[in-house]
Amino acid sequence: MRRAVECAPELDLKLTRLNFLGRFLRARFERLSRSEDLESALSVTARAVQLTSDGHPDQPMWLNNIAAVLRARYEHHGQIIDLEKGISSYYEAMKLMPEEGHPQMPTLLIKLGGLLTSRYERLGELHDIETTMTVLNRAREIIPDDHPDVPTLLYNTGITLYSCYQRSGDINDLESAVVTQKGALALYTDNSPNKLMTLDSLVRILLYKHQLFGELETLNDAICMSLAAIKLSAELNLEDLSRLIRHRSAFHRRFQCLGNLTDLEVSISIYHRVAILMSDDHPDKPSLMRTLGDDLYSHYELTRDLDDLEGTIAAQSRAVELSLDSHPDKPTMLDSLVNALLMRYDDSGMSDDLERAISLASRALDTLPDNDEKKPAFLSILGSLLHLRHQRLGNPEDIQNAISMQHRAVDLTTGSDKALAVSNLSDSLWTNNPETHILVFTRVLDFLPERVWLGYNVIQRYKESAKLHDLIKTAVATVIECGKLELAVEWLEEGRALVWSQILSLRAPFDDLSQQQPDLAYRFREVLDQLRDSAHRSLLPDVATGTLKDPGQIVTNTAADHHRQLAITHESLLSDIRACAGFEDFMRPKKFAALIPPPHTSSGPVVFINVAVSMIYDQACSALILFPGGLINSVALPELSPERADRLRSLWTTCIQRKVRERHTARVGLRGSSELGSLLEHLWTWIVEPILRELKFTANSVDGNALPHITWCPTGPLTQLPLHAAGLYEEECGPRVFNFVVSSYIPSLSALLRCQQLPNAQVSASGPVLVVTQPHTPGLPALPGTLTEGIRLHKRMSELQIPCTILNDDQATTEYVGAILSQHPWIHLACHGSQHLGDPTQSAFALFDGPLSLSDLMGTVADNAELAFLSACQTAVGDYQFPEESAHLAAGMLAVGFKGVVATMWSIGDKDAPIVVEEYYERLLELRRTGAIKKGSTGAAYALHEAVRCLRNEVGVENFEQWAPFAHFGV
Repeated sequence: MRRAVECAPELDLKLTRLNFLGRFLRARFERLSRSEDLESALSVTARAVQLTSDGHPDQPMWLNNIAAVLRARYEHHGQIIDLEKGISSYYEAMKLMPEEGHPQMPTLLIKLGGLLTSRYERLGELHDIETTMTVLNRAREIIPDDHPDVPTLLYNTGITLYSCYQRSGDINDLESAVVTQKGALALYTDNSPNKLMTLDSLVRILLYKHQLFGELETLNDAICMSLAAIKLSAELNLEDLSRLIRHRSAFHRRFQCLGNLTDLEVSISIYHRVAILMSDDHPDKPSLMRTLGDDLYSHYELTRDLDDLEGTIAAQSRAVELSLDSHPDKPTMLDSLVNALLMRYDDSGMSDDLERAISLASRALDTLPDNDEKKPAFLSILGSLLHLRHQRLGNPEDIQNAISMQHRAVDLTTGSDKALAVSNLSDSLWTNNPETHILVFTRVLDFLPERVWLGYNVIQRYKESAKLHDLIKTAVATVIECGKLELAVEWLEEGRALVWSQILSLRAPFDDLSQQQPDLAYRFREVLDQLRDSAHRSLLPDVATGTLKDPGQIVTNTAADHHRQLAITHESLLSDIRACAGFEDFMRPKKFAALIPPPHTSSGPVVFINVAVSMIYDQACSALILFPGGLINSVALPELSPERADRLRSLWTTCIQRKVRERHTARVGLRGSSELGSLLEHLWTWIVEPILRELKFTANSVDGNALPHITWCPTGPLTQLPLHAAGLYEEECGPRVFNFVVSSYIPSLSALLRCQQLPNAQVSASGPVLVVTQPHTPGLPALPGTLTEGIRLHKRMSELQIPCTILNDDQATTEYVGAILSQHPWIHLACHGSQHLGDPTQSAFALFDGPLSLSDLMGTVADNAELAFLSACQTAVGDYQFPEESAHLAAGMLAVGFKGVVATMWSIGDKDAPIVVEEYYERLLELRRTGAIKKGSTGAAYALHEAVRCLRNEVGVENFEQWAPFAHFGV
């Protein structure tokens, strides 16, 4: 070919042959990686440019060729000068082309965008990524739809958008990156060499997106792309090893989300394959062995197969051996090996494993400076190990060093890294120093808004809050033991019912802000209103774990993305508001003084029952009694323990079984009434009786007078149990709580204050009332008693000239009820109810055309709402997975604005409900007419107390399963 170039008789022929020669040399370089071929290709293409006269039509093509060679040389040698010259060549080529219509212009723009992206990745200059987007957008404007470079253009645009997102954090860039790359993928054929590259890029972006938002659809999508990429890989090379490692992480992440053992085994299989093929001198081999060891350890935890544990130790030991002390992951490798040795020590008791673990942990600490963010965690690890050795050998020096390590860990934990405070907690509290406990627990509480982020969907927030509830209860028990009762109330409020607190905060008034910062207040209210509407729309559809989408399908969740963006805006506005003088604590957790219910609006004490023990003295569970005016008493509950509370809930679950799901047409006792009686007896002796004794509420003290009122606020397993029915029923005249007090429940103190303090909490004479009855809901058992219930209620309201809207059967659709709900201060729902065990926000009232769910109610505006009677079943039972969140319909009605709610804790009889309903409204209206209701109350608790007494007299006190389901929430 060189000879043919020299022999060419004409310039145009010489140029053509130079073009072919340059392409051949570059192709040989790509195959053999010989530098001399690359240099020759550069020389040939440069000569073609020199020989071309100005204005020659092929001059842009020669400049394009020289730019391509320069790019190849940059990628081979990494010299930035080649990158700069390549970019200049593309710009020069485009200047020589007509502005419109040149067929090569889209291709040149795409290639220029690629070089600009490379320069951005090398130098990090923002203007390069901005210029790249401009160039690629121009290419998209002029490129024909059938142009062969369209897939490459879409791929490059996706890469650039992802780079833009990493720089700006704009969610729209991330979503657009996925969309454009999927567009490229749909256009590539299976035999295209670029399809594998696009799949690999998509996996990387989708995994990052899942890490950011936790959406299962995104993870399933990434796994789909991984499977397609693995299928296209004909034979393995180093590039494919990297790809396999990334694909393994997709399966491992889904295992972490769903616990599917098959996903973990696929992850292990991929890593075994890579470990065999990767040489020991490969720089990634130590990290690979550590991760393989971690996977094997996870498999051991699920299967308890000792071979997995031995494999874990072997892999982790190999990782430590292969890594230099300067390796950035060396401390993590040592930590993984320490954990594996510690597990084998627990199983076998071999002291050699413990000694080796201590030595390795000390070695890890020696490699870390004090300002390293990992240092506190390793101090805790070594402290734990020294504590274990102290337990084994009794050496006082070990326990002193262990405590010293924990103190150093707390000291080195910065306020901005609150997650480390959580990891330090379990091992930093051996000391009996209360100040140490309070310091660490305070940091945990500070971390809550970040852990239970408002931008997550509701289910994710429930899951995140559930991880912290035991820790919060332990913190409360500890400060109670320290005598800091006001702090205990603050922490109970701050650490429980987190999701409801967030929902309530979206309705909170802020008059002072409106007066002093009207512009900020307007913008903040606008965002709050949008968040209130978007929170229930951000839930993801159910995704079957085994279902993988077509690789070309675009997966988006615009509602979730919109909600997250609103949450970000909310945080930004909060920061702006708190920067204003006088608003530094705006919407921060309230201090005790702001949590005290005003005496003139309080009808009695609030009783918190904390199911946890102190970390200092290991004392029993306790209750806090908050009196009107702010006095607090602590009551020890020596017979109650977390284990006993769990057993009570288990007994409760056995009692109600599936009968809690539906309202019944006949009076059917709960299976195992004797077990329920035993449960109520334990509630009395272990919990309620010691509290009433402390309050000096005895039969003699209340006889002949109106019963005092108690608002219960239990924690943990007790949130689902009927404290209002506790008592001794084997004895004919045994003590029962309803003979001493009138009971109400509240999910949080903030909810109680809101019910008491808002202007529309003032007692109105009555209604208007919305009555919904569902005697014949399609697909559910008939409830003829609800029709009787509605007729009786309508008749009585008409006699009293109280406006009453009746919706029966097909008149009560979800859309219509939702539309008129806010027009009625009182609402009565006589229908089936359901508790969604997997998704608490989908617990619902069964209307004629479908369920009216808690999720729907979250978006309901009901600022004038006052009273709700939920004559359905299971409306006051939350999800057992999230007991502290009170994720049930009764709490939901409080959250959307109702002040008092009557609900049920299990199945109610269709013939029992009308008795309670008629008597309840009769008593309620009587209290209203006589002015017996004080400010901040509704009278609902006392009205229900009397109504249930009437039912109890009719069915017999021993049939507590019929009268005890009814409970009152709020004021």
